[in-house]
Parts: sequence; C-alpha cells; structure tokens
Amino acid sequence: MLPLDLAVPAALFRASLMNDPVQAAEIHRQIDALCARMAPGMTVVPLSGEALYPRIRAAHAIVATSETALFANVILRKGVIGPVG
Repeated sequence: MLPLDLAVPAALFRASLMNDPVQAAEIHRQIDALCARMAPGMTVVPLSGEALYPRIRAAHAIVATSETALFANVILRKGVIGPVG
C-alpha cells in the first residue's frame, strides 16, 4: 500500500449527493469520518459528477467493493515512499 500524496493540496475525493458538493448522504458522512480517522489532517473534497467522472476515467486503478450505497465513490491520490531517515 502506498501512502497518500502529501505534495498536493488534496489527495482524498468523494462523490456528492445530487451532484452538489455541499450536500452529503449518510454514506458520505461515513466516508468523511473514516478518512478523518485513517488520514488525520487531510480533507476529503466532495466533487460534483462533472468533476468526479473525468478523474475516475483517468484513474490508474479502480477497485470494486461490495458497497451497495449509491454515490459511494472515493478517489485516493497515491503518493511516493520517501527515503528512509
């Protein structure tokens, strides 16, 4: 597993409810809470469909899970493993 990209302003993105980044469903609140716990200090950026889907199409890898909630898409921008020490 590679780390998240720390060299960019945002490395965590998610879908939004009704294509409105201001709106969030329960699944979005769960995604935000999980990311806050697993990547403290990093902000999850909600995206509209028009901003989200081009990023999905350009993705290096897509992981399908058994999640059944609609609009539960998450994009993680990978970083690099730096030198030791």
